[in-house]
Amino acid sequence: MKALCPLLSVLCCYTASLCYSQDTPTPEQAFNSYKAYLKSIGNLSFHSQSRDRIAEESDVLTNTLSQEWKIDLNGKRLWATTRRVIEDPKMESDKAQVTKYNELSVTSAAIREISVNADEATVIGLVSYLETPENYWKTQTGLGYLSLPFGYLKDGREYLYIPDMIESASKRVTSGNEEGSSLVVLTCETEDYEFSIRLDPAKGWMAERIEFTRETPTGESGRPDCCLYTVEDSSDHGGVWLPDLYHCKVSRPAGRHKLPKNVRMVDGIVEILAGDAEVGTDVIEKPKNTLIAEVTLSDIDLSPLRDSDFQLQTDIPNGTRVSMLDAHHLEFVWRDGKIVAVTDESLKALANSKFFGGPGSRRFWPVVLGTILFGIVLCLTIRRRWKVR
Repeated sequence: MKALCPLLSVLCCYTASLCYSQDTPTPEQAFNSYKAYLKSIGNLSFHSQSRDRIAEESDVLTNTLSQEWKIDLNGKRLWATTRRVIEDPKMESDKAQVTKYNELSVTSAAIREISVNADEATVIGLVSYLETPENYWKTQTGLGYLSLPFGYLKDGREYLYIPDMIESASKRVTSGNEEGSSLVVLTCETEDYEFSIRLDPAKGWMAERIEFTRETPTGESGRPDCCLYTVEDSSDHGGVWLPDLYHCKVSRPAGRHKLPKNVRMVDGIVEILAGDAEVGTDVIEKPKNTLIAEVTLSDIDLSPLRDSDFQLQTDIPNGTRVSMLDAHHLEFVWRDGKIVAVTDESLKALANSKFFGGPGSRRFWPVVLGTILFGIVLCLTIRRRWKVR
């Protein structure tokens, strides 16, 4: 039955495209068709490459992210590797690039992310949680520019599902005919947002263009005032259309950004400080900026995924330190494929010692008990003699 679900979703999208190909659909018909399209994606694996720039600073796309993905959208599971190349055109060529590599696994059971020294292929550290946050799919996926093709809008630190955002919003539909193709533009307004989503019924109701505008700017630098997503090329994958090349433009307002605990801005440099140092400031003032990005998807495969596809593949050495984001006061390490608290290690060592049944305990405990018994007898004898006197 599970194997039939993606087929049924594709069939629904195809039937909807036939029904609405001649007449302009109602707003609810367009909305439901878009939701059905997103559900039809289900499982997929692919390679992505994105390059971006800050429009106010450069005309050249520089920073590059090369990523491998395995995503179960309906089951809310994700695995990804990211190779990030940060380029600074102002620096000399031999110092212009900094490469970072990490691997991420996100499921309802656990969230783990490994940072690797790309030059030496050695694990730097592992980040995880004692308990998976309830809103993990909103905050931990790291989709970035990959969010909009799958129906998510990155709003600050959260990824919000567009159908949920506009479910109860007032909607209207207009027909956007271009060169003989019958496109449908779904416009939605909520108290805080306005969306314009251009859908193509001939492509199973894939969104060709999404424009988002915030009605009331928040003044927070990480939350966009407006965003524009446009598909340049797309292809059919067994009845499910997906973009091959698209562009994103994200405008963010000037605002204040609060740094995490123990991270301070000192003389224009972000530093990690020990203890509760009060030097510098924990707030960064950020100017208004506009991000321009170009993203390509390749090697797209919509085959079913297994549980093992969402496990970390990097070989993690024993003793690697683990940072638990919800337990900063405790220390953890990686040991034999598991995350172990350092205090647990100490207790295990004590349990394996001669005090608690470890090697040598058969000889140790009789001596200890004999010494205690001798001390008790000696004390009683001295006490009796003292009373006699």
